[in-house]
Order: sequence, then C-alpha cells, then structure tokens
Amino acid sequence: MQQFNDVQLNSMLNFVQNQKTYVEKTAYETKFPEIIYNDLVPVDMSAPAWTQTITSLSSEEIGQAGWINANADDMQTVELKFLTSEKPVYEAGVGYTYGYAEIQQAMAYGRNLSAEKAVVARKAYERFIQKVAFVGDKTKNLQGLTTATSVNVISATKTWVTATQEELLTMVNKLLVTKSADGEFVTISDTLLLPVSAWEVLASRTLANGSGITLLTYVKENNVYKATTGRDLDIRAIGQLTKAGNGGLTRAVAYTRDPSVLNLHIPMPQMFLPVHRTGLMNFAVGSMFRTAGVNIKDPTAVRYMDGV
Repeated sequence: MQQFNDVQLNSMLNFVQNQKTYVEKTAYETKFPEIIYNDLVPVDMSAPAWTQTITSLSSEEIGQAGWINANADDMQTVELKFLTSEKPVYEAGVGYTYGYAEIQQAMAYGRNLSAEKAVVARKAYERFIQKVAFVGDKTKNLQGLTTATSVNVISATKTWVTATQEELLTMVNKLLVTKSADGEFVTISDTLLLPVSAWEVLASRTLANGSGITLLTYVKENNVYKATTGRDLDIRAIGQLTKAGNGGLTRAVAYTRDPSVLNLHIPMPQMFLPVHRTGLMNFAVGSMFRTAGVNIKDPTAVRYMDGV
C-alpha cells in the first residue's frame, strides 16, 4: 500500500519550486487590458524596497524678472520655498496554492504546472494597485487621484446629458485651465478623466449642424489645451468616477500627467515568495508588495468637477 512520506513531500516541494520560474514568468508577462493606472499616473519605484516612509519634496517658486538699473545693485532674484511631507509605506499580499493531486499529475506526466493561478494572483495585485491609485484606501488613510482633499472642486453648471454643445465645451475648458493668483499665467491640463456616463454623452451625441461629428471628436479638436500646445488632449473614461464626487455625484478630473505633479509610490512591486507547504496536502506560493499610494505634489495642476 502506498504511503505518504517526507521524501515524497520534499520531492513535490522541490518540483513546485523549480516550476516557479516558468509559472512566474508567465504571470509577469500577462497583460490585462483593464489595468491602466500605469498610463494615467507616473509610477515611482525608486525608493528602497523596505523603506518605512516616502519623503516628498515640493517647491513653490517665488520672484520674477524685472527691470534693473545697470549701475545699481537691484538685480531681481528668484527663490524656491521647499515643503516636505512624509507618507508611510504599507504592505499587502496575495497568493495561490497547488493541491497534492495536480502536483502528482504534473510530475507523473512530465508537464509544467498550470500558471493560471499565478496569473490570477498577478491580476489581483494589479487591480489592488489600480484601486489605490484611483480612489485610495480609507483603511490606510490613502487618497487617490480622484479623491484627494487638497484638490480644488468646482461644480458643473449642468449635467452633461442636458447641456448644449457650447455649454459642454465651456465646462471642459473651465476644468482644464487653472489661473495663477494674479491671472497672468495659466496651467492647462493634458489629461481629462470622465465617468462613463459623461463619456457616453460625448461619444453618442452629434453636433447640431448635421455634420455627423460627435461631441467627443469636437471637444478633442476644439479644447484650450490643443489650441495652446497643438497637442491632443487625452480623454479617458474610468468607472471609478461614477460616485467619486461630493455627495456621491459624478466627477470629472483634469490634470497635468507629469511626475512633478503626482506619482504613485511602489517601493516594492509584487514579489513572489518561496514555496511552502501548508496543511497536509497543499503547497502555497505567497506574494507581497509595498506602496505608499498616490502623492499629489502640486494640487494646483489637478482639478475636479462634480455633477457632470
């Protein structure tokens, strides 16, 4: 009668450990179309993996050029006012297991273990990070791209379903532009995130002139960012904006997608751990990762509009 013994179990453990190279390579190489945080938030992995906090440095420019007397000591100078903030780094993890039978079958037939569970664990990591990036996590006091309290919130004059095309373009341009205190300089956002309902309004409605051109195409060609820079405004629809506004309203987000404005700190991206035996019949592979969430370094370059 066949009996389980330590030699057999150790052989299975070694087999799973040796399979990790193939399994994890498959997991890391798998792309998930719904994962878009890398496109929308600059990711910073430069901090040491086990750092306890992330220290962020932001600066405020003070001073400007002016007329001088060449024979006098009245040179105009500029200064930088530096502000620092610290954000704690938190650990999270997700793993997967192989059962006794599936390991024995793979060993008996000389085939690789399935990578499907590792791929699911990888997807779970990416979804977790995307949620943190977009909406944060209240249990860790993390704010996301769409929920930062430091960002100025303005209200839509009308819901986009009821607004005319002129009103829509006015609201879009108002959202894209941030003026300095003296009104002389402006910051123009290069990225516009919309709740799905607002994006559908733009994509489905056509101009009143009968040209057949959708409002989405019209806005892309006639916004203040393109008029100023000559470059295309990036307009995306994300589901997390459906109830992101105050009181559960829809919210649109406009911002400058640049590391000087915001970034997502991930000192340790997902790292799969060694195989270990769990219980009598299973072998588990855990993974862990560490993040400090999103840091909006320049809130003046981000704007929210609620009620779109």
